Amino acid sequence: MQRRRAFGHGRAGRASQLRGGDPAVAAGRDEPHPVPAGERAGGDQQGRPAHRRGRQWRGARGDVDARRPPGQRHRRGAHPGGGPDPGPRELPGGPQGRREHGGEGALEPPAAGLQQSPPDLGAAGGGQRLRPGGDRRRRGHRAGSPVGQADRSRGPHFGGDTVKLQTWGVSDVGRARKTNEDSFLLAPEQGLFAVADGMGGYKRGDVASELACSVLQEWVASHGDLLARFREAPDEVGRDAVLDMLDAGVQQACRQIHDASLSLVGEGGRMGTTLDAVLLVGEVAFVVHVGDGRVYLARGGELHPLTEDHTLINQQLREGLIDEEQARRARNRNLITRALGVFPEVQVDAMAFDVDPADAFVLCTDGLHRYLGRRELGFLLDEQGEAPDLKQLVALANERGGRDNITVVVARLQASSSDGDAHRVAERMAVLRRVDLFQACTYRQLLAFTEATRVRRAPAGSVLFEEGSAGDEAFFIVAGRVAIEKRGTRLARLGPGHYFGELSLIDQVPRSASARVLQDATFLTLDRASFLRLIKQDGALGTRLLWQLVRKVSAHLRATNERLVAETVSLEELAADDLVSFD
Repeated sequence: MQRRRAFGHGRAGRASQLRGGDPAVAAGRDEPHPVPAGERAGGDQQGRPAHRRGRQWRGARGDVDARRPPGQRHRRGAHPGGGPDPGPRELPGGPQGRREHGGEGALEPPAAGLQQSPPDLGAAGGGQRLRPGGDRRRRGHRAGSPVGQADRSRGPHFGGDTVKLQTWGVSDVGRARKTNEDSFLLAPEQGLFAVADGMGGYKRGDVASELACSVLQEWVASHGDLLARFREAPDEVGRDAVLDMLDAGVQQACRQIHDASLSLVGEGGRMGTTLDAVLLVGEVAFVVHVGDGRVYLARGGELHPLTEDHTLINQQLREGLIDEEQARRARNRNLITRALGVFPEVQVDAMAFDVDPADAFVLCTDGLHRYLGRRELGFLLDEQGEAPDLKQLVALANERGGRDNITVVVARLQASSSDGDAHRVAERMAVLRRVDLFQACTYRQLLAFTEATRVRRAPAGSVLFEEGSAGDEAFFIVAGRVAIEKRGTRLARLGPGHYFGELSLIDQVPRSASARVLQDATFLTLDRASFLRLIKQDGALGTRLLWQLVRKVSAHLRATNERLVAETVSLEELAADDLVSFD
């Protein structure tokens, strides 16, 4: 099954002259800073607006460049701008503090109508949320009021085995803010969890973040039939449909936040929020991302980042305008280039990938990840065992500054029994990470690559292709052994971590050798059309793959040249010996 969606390096809109020439600045957390001249974007530097209509993705060019990977979503090119920072605003009722949710086995008494035994992941339904003031709704959780703990024990099926999804969440106001404008959503019976960070530089960021979570959950719940069909038949068309549904849900939230800002803040103000969400449907995870929150995948004892911050600093780093040291010392590290609600529509990063029943996810706002790096965060969570102590993470962030609201959500899959397939995806990825072609790729880029491939199995003795035959596929060995033969002579014996047929991705000449399976084998195959689409949509990934291919071809040419020189010298020496002997 071919898959073509993942995050990448799509150019987020920088601040530009928008809407009647009003100078817009990137959305800030504390105090907005004007974007320097020459750093304006969203189309060009002549003042043409970046806010265009029409969906652009899979390499289409517009106000966002074509360096997006497979499946990154771009809805009508909307980019957030900003305005003066009114400073933190306290909600009626006083400052809001820490809030917790989650835990093994502890379940808050459900509100009327809530199910004690939730359905499988993807079915319509919801978690519980406490709004400020204590109004209980079937939603997620707004940071602010204390809430109880909950755990859900039913989940997707992996090879007939039921997998339990456990979720935990906590949010804290931090040391510097008077109000908590973060929100998080835990709806494990839907397989949905999210974090949102209302922008402190605008009014009512708390309302924006809460709307983002609640609208997305309602949207997902209203598409239960689509999710049920995908669980039954998880094909590429279904993946695309679910990604489209999530993208539309984020756009719906963005519009509602934008509309709410007109009534709550007025024409002269805006409110906005970041959003990071994961939806688990069957054996597939769907991720959406806007802003500078982060989503990590915990797999195989490592914590892998799945998102890239939509910040001005990160954009300047990618474009080579500043180096790492300049980024570290920059004053405008808090400026984000995408947010929900600032405009009616927003560009959304989205991806889908297969999960293992031993995987876990960590979602957090910048109030946590600015103080805890990926390795430290992974180490702390690994040390904490089955029930993560999220309050410890919050305490560390507060000890190191606590300049912003702090929110973190952990979701963990756990199989009810040991299963031989429990780590099949992780093992496949581990093999690919040993392939020299991917040595310069990040884990996220490797996920993007695997989503463009198909799994193929072949028994011992089968012939994958014959010398001289046409072909447009490269083979990456996950398991088994393969012999490469030319005119009956074995040239190589390859195993897991090796690949062959890669030249067919570049040209369309007949196969130069035959490939025969020696032991039952499993491959990931990539055809030429998918490869070209991949490198077109993610420029960074394409550059790295092509560079590695060029290096391999160069090494082969040098080795061949050395052998030819050696054979030529041998022939010349032989001819000289013959001449001497005739004398």
